[in-house]
Order: sequence, then structure tokens, then C-alpha cells
Amino acid sequence: MKNNVIRKNIRIKRRNLNQKIKIDAAIKVANLVFNFIKVKNIQNVALFHSFDGEIDTFPLANLLWKNNKKVFLPKINSFFKRTIYFLKYKKNTNLKLNKFNIFEPEKISKRKFFIDDLEMILVPLVAFDKDGNRLGMGFGFYDLLLRNWKKKKLYL
Repeated sequence: MKNNVIRKNIRIKRRNLNQKIKIDAAIKVANLVFNFIKVKNIQNVALFHSFDGEIDTFPLANLLWKNNKKVFLPKINSFFKRTIYFLKYKKNTNLKLNKFNIFEPEKISKRKFFIDDLEMILVPLVAFDKDGNRLGMGFGFYDLLLRNWKKKKLYL
């Protein structure tokens, strides 16, 4: 099956999930990820702002904020070069819609954070195969960002 057909089918299925199932899953994921973060003593975590039926990352963000962890969200740097950087994300961070209708921080801070500044990145995905290979939305932003992630001692 071609990737675009898989993307379309999975996105429809996840959008149609029952709201209670989505909330329960988001809480379970938040607790599992947070326990891993505690064990590994991770301080700097990049999330994605959920959209299009993705698992809600806000419960995890809340746990991280309550435990004095630094949270970051991606911001498109160049649409044509498919590059992103990260900005700090706090409860009061102003967000705006980007070209993909995904919320990202408004650039107020002059400080940009890159992959080397982070210890963990939660990567959005549509699906993965039996070998754990990620199928993203098809634009390549994260593929480009993470092409050498194993050399960076980074948790995904």
C-alpha cells in the first residue's frame, strides 16, 4: 500500500476515535513518558502541538511544567528547506497557526533551540511499521531534523 493511502486511512481512523479513548490514551502516554523522563533525569523535552487527531501532548506538558522541566515546541524556520527549530513553551506562550494549521509559538524570544539543546523529542507520526519505522505527514521536516539523531544522544 502506498504511503499516501496509509496516511489517509490512518488519519481518518484516529480522527474518528471516541473522545474518552483519546483522553485516556493521552493520560497513559503522558504518565509513561514522564516516568521515563524521571528515570533518565531528562530536563529539556520537545513536544509537538497535537492536531488532526494526534495524541494530545498537553497532559504531558502539564506534568513537565509541574516538575520544573523545560518544554519546547517546534517552529518552522524555512518552509522550502523543510527546517524547524524549537522555542520554549510555557502555559502562557502565545501560539499561532502556521502554514499547516498547526499551532506553534510566536517568535518573541531571540533564543532559538536546536536538536543539540534537547535531550528528548516527542516526534509526531501518522503510523509506524513492525520495525518501528515512522511514517510522518509526508513533508519531511522531522526526517531532515533527525537524520543523525543517534549520534546526538537523543531520546525519541
